[in-house]
Amino acid sequence: MEYLNYGLYPLTDYTFLIGKILSRTFYDFIGDNWQPTYRELIEYNTLINPIMLKGEDYYDQWSSIFCEEYEYDENNLLKYFYYMSYNNGEYEALTRYDYTWEYYASANEDMIVSSAQLEMKVFPSPFSDVLNVEIQSDKNASTKMDIYNLRGQKIYSAESEKKNLQWQGVDTKGNKLPAGIYFVRLSQDGASFVRRVMKLQ
Repeated sequence: MEYLNYGLYPLTDYTFLIGKILSRTFYDFIGDNWQPTYRELIEYNTLINPIMLKGEDYYDQWSSIFCEEYEYDENNLLKYFYYMSYNNGEYEALTRYDYTWEYYASANEDMIVSSAQLEMKVFPSPFSDVLNVEIQSDKNASTKMDIYNLRGQKIYSAESEKKNLQWQGVDTKGNKLPAGIYFVRLSQDGASFVRRVMKLQ
């Protein structure tokens, strides 16, 4: 990983890192050597907010597979981002995620918090066999989990009344899926939350 010398920023799902990540490369141990398999390239604006993330696979050379573009409002808060797949030499927009924020003032300081009513934790990440999804919600309503591939196709669904779900890295027919990037989408009582995960071999 490469870093710019700026403050704390939680760009990844894994931890808080000092600085800004410019690139992140994943390796698999193949034969007797570590071989690159996937990487992400991140670009920032002058306010040090990420404005673009590109995902690439490695097969003898780096090949584009998807891109995310981020837009911010006048308060420098994330407004929405586009998810685009790479087809025939160009990016094709598949999905747009919009964000809504609420503003709160405390006795000591001003705070800005997201109005999201539903969130999740996923572990381990990356995962190989089983992905655990911990649902974070104050409601007791049933939660639906949908898994999407990089092309935006729904490949798996499950629903539960409990606060946790699991995905074994398979499609709806139980077939094991290849390594790569997938999206986990939770839906509950009109709210939704999306997390990107990486599946290993």
